[in-house]
Amino acid sequence: YLRLLRALDLYDPALTFDNEQQALSRIKANYTLVGVTSDQLFKQVDLHKSKQRLEKAGVNVDYHEFYSHGESKVMRLWGASWVRAMV
Repeated sequence: YLRLLRALDLYDPALTFDNEQQALSRIKANYTLVGVTSDQLFKQVDLHKSKQRLEKAGVNVDYHEFYSHGESKVMRLWGASWVRAMV
């Protein structure tokens, strides 16, 4: 899990391009982003920013949001303090 988080933090789609927009503009597929209100890894605010950046690059993007009440499984199993200690 921690390695996944690290990989997500380090990922840079524009690494070999002049800028992010140039890299993203190469996407030809339809793109769908799905937000879940209780998701702590892929937060809605970040997904909205991604949607805007993809649209700016000319990518066809759909965004869907699902309401979820309650805590994530990780929070229920190990407690919020353990999760905060990991990050």
